[in-house]
Amino acid sequence: MKKNNYIPSLIFIKRIVLIFILFIIFSIQIKAQTNSEEIKEMNHKIETQNSEIQSLKNKISIDSNLMNQDLGNYAPIGLVLFLFGGFCALWAQNTGQNPWTWFFLGFIFSIITVIIILINNPRFQSEQE
Repeated sequence: MKKNNYIPSLIFIKRIVLIFILFIIFSIQIKAQTNSEEIKEMNHKIETQNSEIQSLKNKISIDSNLMNQDLGNYAPIGLVLFLFGGFCALWAQNTGQNPWTWFFLGFIFSIITVIIILINNPRFQSEQE
């Protein structure tokens, strides 16, 4: 009778081991499926971010081209402002005024400073004589 009790318990243990092995196999497959889904999702995110990076690079190149064009337009204006400042400094030096002050006034306020000089020029010349 002991022999009969021993065999069912052995069969029971075999079944439990078999169920445990099957559980492990299925859990590995499920984990592999979730890993493959996660990989697909990550690849999609990477593609999305790469496209966003490419669009930002395009915007930067367009903005830099526009900036270069704008700088090309501002260069002659800077030259004109410098010439206004130089004219005011030359006038100030000839009339005994501070040339640096008048250079910066002419550079910053350009036309307004030149108009003031032209209006006040006869007065400064009469004071010099």
